[in-house]
Amino acid sequence: KLSSNRMNDVKRNYFNGLDNIQEILMPGNKLTFVDEEAFQDMTNLTTLNLDVYCDCNIKSFLNWLNVVEKYKSTITCVDHNDALLTSLPSCFFDKCNEKDNTLDWTGTDKSDHLLTPEAELMQNNPEGRAHGSRLPTSVQHDFKAYGNCYAYALKTQPSSHSQRVY
Repeated sequence: KLSSNRMNDVKRNYFNGLDNIQEILMPGNKLTFVDEEAFQDMTNLTTLNLDVYCDCNIKSFLNWLNVVEKYKSTITCVDHNDALLTSLPSCFFDKCNEKDNTLDWTGTDKSDHLLTPEAELMQNNPEGRAHGSRLPTSVQHDFKAYGNCYAYALKTQPSSHSQRVY
């Protein structure tokens, strides 16, 4: 378990010689790069739990993870403002600039602050909460429309109860 160690990346050789590891738990590190080759020789690995910045630098890792389908994975995507990305369709990466590996949304951002559907439901509850929810009614998200690509980002810190969100 390597949670909350301020790690920024997982490089190819980080787990060399650790072939018997079954779980890699690294939530709270906000990884900006993960080399998929870091896990290829780990034949006993069954579980990955990572918090990653979902931008162009992480695109190849997420693609690889979807193709391999070998691991029970919990990958939590956040943006650089620490907002949890609750919806991240594949079109999110279509604007990756191959030269500098950045997202280019020039002229296409239609951001707006809106209440989440769950928050709207909570407003109708006298206690200010939906059944089973611990979120206050003030929880907001950014709704971004980039052509036909839509992404939602909660304006809160990522929870320790992570989920695969891409």
